[in-house]
Amino acid sequence: MWASAHAVRGCGCAPRTAWKGASRDEPACGFPAHAEACEASEMEQVVASDGTPIAYRVGGRGEPVLFVHGAIASSADWGHVARLLRERFTIVTLDRRGRGRSGFGGEPYSIVQEAEDIAVVAAKTNARKIVAHSYGGLCTMTALERGVHADQLVLYEPPVSVPPGTFGAHTRLAGHINAGSHDAAAAMFLSAADATDAELAAIRQSPVWPSLVDSVPSLARELDEVQAWTTPAGPFDIPTLLLIGGDTTSPSYLDGVPGIASAFPRLQRQQITGQRHLGHVLAPEAFAAAVGDFLT
Repeated sequence: MWASAHAVRGCGCAPRTAWKGASRDEPACGFPAHAEACEASEMEQVVASDGTPIAYRVGGRGEPVLFVHGAIASSADWGHVARLLRERFTIVTLDRRGRGRSGFGGEPYSIVQEAEDIAVVAAKTNARKIVAHSYGGLCTMTALERGVHADQLVLYEPPVSVPPGTFGAHTRLAGHINAGSHDAAAAMFLSAADATDAELAAIRQSPVWPSLVDSVPSLARELDEVQAWTTPAGPFDIPTLLLIGGDTTSPSYLDGVPGIASAFPRLQRQQITGQRHLGHVLAPEAFAAAVGDFLT
C-alpha cells in the first residue's frame, strides 16, 4: 500500500546495499531515462542523530525540493520525475534508512528516526519544499509534527487508514518475512500496495527486482508503524497538495483524507488520471507536471 515500484520503467542504476550496512554496488541498469538523471546528480551522505549514515542524491538547478520515497524503494524511485523537474528545481532524493546507500539503523526502530533523518537532510540541503510518497508521507508528517519547517508540501497517497492487525504476525505476509522468503514477501506486498497483475509482472522481470527484495528486512518494522499511525492533529499552516490516483480505491489511502484535510487546512487535492499508487513511476510526466505547477 505504501511501496513504490521504480522497476516498472527500468532503473537498476541505483546501488544495492546490504541491508545491515555493507555496500555492494551493481552496474548501471542501462535504462537511458534514469541513467541520465543519476549521472546529472551526486550522491552525498550525512550522519543521523543515532549515528546511522543517510545517503541522498542532489542534482538540478533552482530551489531545492526534497523527495521522500515509500517502502521497498530507494532514492532511485524518483529517477524519472527528477529528470523532468531538474531544470526547474534542485532535486534532493533521500535513501531512507535500510535501503540504497543508507545504513540500516539500530533497534528498536521508530518512525521518529525517519523524521530525524528527513530533518538532517532538509537542513543540510536547505530544502523547504517536500514531496513524499506513501510511507514516506507518514515519515514527513512526523517530521513536521516535530518541528521541521516546510514552505510547501506534496503528499502522494500516504497510508493513513490501515487498521491495526492488518499485517499482524498471523498474516501470510508476516509469515514470508519471518521465514526469510523475501521474494514472496515483496510480491505479496506490492500486490497489497494496489499494483495490478501486469504491473507486478513487469516489476518482477526488471533488473531492479533484486534490490526490492533486499529491502524486505526493513518492511516489517515499517508495517508496525503504519498500523499504529494516527494523523497529527496540526493544524499545519503549509500549502499542501494531496495527490490521489484516479483509479485508486483502497481505503488505506482514501478513508483518512478528511483527517489530512483537517490537519492541513490549506490542502488542495488533485487526481492523477488513470493511475493508482505508482503514478510517479507509470505516469511521471503527469506527476511531474502536477508537482512542478504546485511548487512554482
